[in-house]
Amino acid sequence: MRTVLRFKDLKDKGVCGSRMSLHRLRKEDSTFPKPIEICGGIGWFEDEVEAWLEKKPRVDRRAPRAGELQAGEVV
Repeated sequence: MRTVLRFKDLKDKGVCGSRMSLHRLRKEDSTFPKPIEICGGIGWFEDEVEAWLEKKPRVDRRAPRAGELQAGEVV
């Protein structure tokens, strides 16, 4: 049996931060898994989301701390 993820699960995995960012992601990234209809809402199969996440490059989105070098900076 396949596990179905809801919006909160996607948010917890770091896929999106808000419903608007999820909407944008679904619109702009054709490789993002297609949703399925469940109980009057939508969800995504966990295995498809995990496969999609594995293909995406890892990005460090945290702000640099004081004194830290940013990517490409040279001392």
